[in-house]
Amino acid sequence: MLATGLHSPTTFQVLALAAAIIFEFASFIIVMPRMRPRGERAVVSATMGIVGLHFLIMIPAFGVLIGLMAVGCTLNAAAFATLPRYAVGVAWFVDGFLKLTFGLAMVATSPAVYVHVVSR
Repeated sequence: MLATGLHSPTTFQVLALAAAIIFEFASFIIVMPRMRPRGERAVVSATMGIVGLHFLIMIPAFGVLIGLMAVGCTLNAAAFATLPRYAVGVAWFVDGFLKLTFGLAMVATSPAVYVHVVSR
Protein backbone atom coordinates (compact mmCIF):
# COMPACT_ATOMS: atom_id res chain seq x y z
CA MET A 1 0.00 0.00 0.00
CA LEU A 2 1.31 3.45 -0.93
CA ALA A 3 0.37 5.11 2.38
CA THR A 4 1.88 2.49 4.68
CA GLY A 5 3.59 4.20 7.61
CA LEU A 6 1.70 7.48 7.31
CA HIS A 7 -0.67 8.97 9.85
CA SER A 8 -4.36 9.07 9.07
CA PRO A 9 -5.67 12.46 7.94
CA THR A 10 -7.25 14.60 10.62
CA THR A 11 -10.97 15.26 10.64
CA PHE A 12 -10.22 18.88 9.70
CA GLN A 13 -8.22 17.75 6.64
CA VAL A 14 -11.03 15.48 5.49
CA LEU A 15 -13.60 18.23 6.06
CA ALA A 16 -11.46 20.72 4.10
CA LEU A 17 -11.32 18.34 1.16
CA ALA A 18 -15.08 17.73 1.33
CA ALA A 19 -15.76 21.47 1.61
CA ALA A 20 -13.60 22.14 -1.47
CA ILE A 21 -15.57 19.62 -3.51
CA ILE A 22 -18.91 20.98 -2.31
CA PHE A 23 -17.77 24.56 -3.01
CA GLU A 24 -16.70 23.66 -6.55
CA PHE A 25 -19.90 21.76 -7.30
CA ALA A 26 -22.16 24.50 -5.91
CA SER A 27 -20.17 27.25 -7.63
CA PHE A 28 -20.58 25.64 -11.02
CA ILE A 29 -24.32 25.24 -10.44
CA ILE A 30 -24.73 28.87 -9.31
CA VAL A 31 -22.18 30.72 -11.46
CA MET A 32 -22.29 28.99 -14.86
CA PRO A 33 -25.90 29.85 -15.73
CA ARG A 34 -24.95 33.51 -15.17
CA MET A 35 -21.78 33.26 -17.25
CA ARG A 36 -23.10 31.44 -20.33
CA PRO A 37 -25.04 34.46 -21.68
CA ARG A 38 -21.85 36.53 -21.38
CA GLY A 39 -19.96 34.28 -23.80
CA GLU A 40 -17.07 31.85 -23.93
CA ARG A 41 -14.54 34.15 -22.29
CA ALA A 42 -16.73 34.57 -19.20
CA VAL A 43 -17.35 30.81 -18.99
CA VAL A 44 -13.65 29.98 -19.31
CA SER A 45 -12.53 32.58 -16.78
CA ALA A 46 -15.24 31.50 -14.33
CA THR A 47 -14.25 27.86 -14.76
CA MET A 48 -10.59 28.62 -14.09
CA GLY A 49 -11.48 30.87 -11.17
CA ILE A 50 -13.77 28.35 -9.49
CA VAL A 51 -11.21 25.57 -9.80
CA GLY A 52 -8.43 27.85 -8.54
CA LEU A 53 -10.47 28.92 -5.53
CA HIS A 54 -11.45 25.38 -4.65
CA PHE A 55 -7.74 24.53 -4.40
CA LEU A 56 -7.40 27.24 -1.72
CA ILE A 57 -9.89 25.38 0.44
CA MET A 58 -7.72 22.26 0.14
CA ILE A 59 -4.70 23.83 1.85
CA PRO A 60 -5.28 22.04 5.18
CA ALA A 61 -5.44 18.70 3.37
CA PHE A 62 -2.53 19.13 0.92
CA GLY A 63 -0.34 21.94 2.22
CA VAL A 64 1.39 25.05 1.00
CA LEU A 65 2.11 23.89 -2.54
CA ILE A 66 -1.56 23.54 -3.39
CA GLY A 67 -2.10 27.00 -1.91
CA LEU A 68 0.56 28.47 -4.19
CA MET A 69 -0.97 26.66 -7.15
CA ALA A 70 -4.40 27.99 -6.15
CA VAL A 71 -3.13 31.57 -6.07
CA GLY A 72 -1.43 31.17 -9.45
CA CYS A 73 -4.51 29.59 -11.06
CA THR A 74 -6.84 32.20 -9.59
CA LEU A 75 -4.61 35.09 -10.70
CA ASN A 76 -4.40 33.56 -14.18
CA ALA A 77 -8.22 33.38 -14.30
CA ALA A 78 -8.49 36.99 -13.14
CA ALA A 79 -5.96 38.12 -15.75
CA PHE A 80 -7.87 36.30 -18.47
CA ALA A 81 -11.14 37.85 -17.31
CA THR A 82 -9.78 41.41 -17.29
CA LEU A 83 -7.18 41.55 -20.07
CA PRO A 84 -8.91 41.42 -23.48
CA ARG A 85 -5.67 40.61 -25.33
CA TYR A 86 -4.88 37.61 -23.11
CA ALA A 87 -5.50 34.73 -25.54
CA VAL A 88 -7.61 31.79 -24.42
CA GLY A 89 -4.96 29.30 -25.55
CA VAL A 90 -2.32 31.05 -23.47
CA ALA A 91 -4.62 31.13 -20.43
CA TRP A 92 -5.29 27.39 -20.71
CA PHE A 93 -1.58 26.70 -21.20
CA VAL A 94 -0.66 28.70 -18.08
CA ASP A 95 -3.43 26.96 -16.12
CA GLY A 96 -2.22 23.51 -17.19
CA PHE A 97 1.43 24.39 -16.63
CA LEU A 98 0.71 25.54 -13.07
CA LYS A 99 -1.27 22.41 -12.27
CA LEU A 100 1.31 20.09 -13.81
CA THR A 101 4.28 21.83 -12.18
CA PHE A 102 2.78 22.09 -8.71
CA GLY A 103 1.22 18.63 -8.99
CA LEU A 104 4.62 17.10 -9.76
CA ALA A 105 6.17 19.08 -6.90
CA MET A 106 3.47 17.78 -4.53
CA VAL A 107 4.13 14.21 -5.61
CA ALA A 108 7.90 14.64 -5.39
CA THR A 109 7.68 16.04 -1.85
CA SER A 110 4.90 13.77 -0.64
CA PRO A 111 5.54 11.77 2.52
CA ALA A 112 3.65 8.91 0.86
CA VAL A 113 6.29 8.69 -1.88
CA TYR A 114 9.14 9.11 0.61
CA VAL A 115 7.82 6.46 3.01
CA HIS A 116 7.08 4.07 0.16
CA VAL A 117 10.49 4.45 -1.48
CA VAL A 118 12.45 4.30 1.78
CA SER A 119 10.60 1.26 3.09
CA ARG A 120 11.57 -0.87 0.09
